[in-house]
Amino acid sequence: MIFNEVNSYSFKNALKECYRILSLPGRLVITITHPDFINGLEKRGLLKSTKEGFLTMPASCDLRLPVVVRSLETYRRNLLEAGFEFTETEVPPTAEVLHMKKGLRHSAKNPVALVFTCKKPLQ
Repeated sequence: MIFNEVNSYSFKNALKECYRILSLPGRLVITITHPDFINGLEKRGLLKSTKEGFLTMPASCDLRLPVVVRSLETYRRNLLEAGFEFTETEVPPTAEVLHMKKGLRHSAKNPVALVFTCKKPLQ
């Protein structure tokens, strides 16, 4: 599931279901487009609305990917409300990616992704 693309209600329900079916000592690893990266796209006017009202962000070869603007605090709060303990790892763009994706140069100082490693607390 791509969590960047689902609305808030579905995101919360998906997290609850992941929590329910995850067995100890299992882990749920979630990778999202970093909210700071999406905010940077929004500030530069690169998020576009579809005729159905969904937001999209630029991708390769003139493609556009659906995206829901969600704050880092919202991700954290939703994970906690679902019952997870988690750690976060920011993923910066590599030099290779910056060379291949010229449009990312505007965001070179910001992480492009965020990885949440989630687990159920030991009871």
